[in-house]
Amino acid sequence: MRNLFFQIADRAALTKYLICLLIITVSAGSATAATVSFQRFSVEIPDGWNHTINELPANNQGFGATVTIYWPGESGELTIVSYHSPEIVDELTLRNFTNVDSSVQLGLEEWGDFAGYRYSYSENGSHFRQWWLSNRTTILILVYVSASEVTPEEIQVVDRMVASIGDVAKTR
Repeated sequence: MRNLFFQIADRAALTKYLICLLIITVSAGSATAATVSFQRFSVEIPDGWNHTINELPANNQGFGATVTIYWPGESGELTIVSYHSPEIVDELTLRNFTNVDSSVQLGLEEWGDFAGYRYSYSENGSHFRQWWLSNRTTILILVYVSASEVTPEEIQVVDRMVASIGDVAKTR
């Protein structure tokens, strides 16, 4: 009887061990992005993607650095430009800031710590996906440009990056 108890206990321990190992493996597999912080925002950049920063001179009149995120060997790249507004940016001001005709309905969406508008279109063999986001005084303009044969998986990765955008002032 005692031997049977230890066999059952050993199976239970082995099962718990395997479940823990599975959870650790899955967690490690999903941690595939590094959060990179810039002056006014942060973004999670997936493994395998690179970024460059184009710093502006000291007299930048509110504009931050231009950040370009790209996947080497692929045609798409996400460019992010930040602007610090001296006044609070409301929904109407942000909508007027877009380059989309006012007859086109754009719904306000939340993306990370920011909210704003998104618009996608194809033109001259390229696919464009644009966002105009704000968190009251910071405006982010994001443009993803790719070959017109953009895959749904590629769009999901880009959308996850945009959804990961954080307000660095919250973490300070």
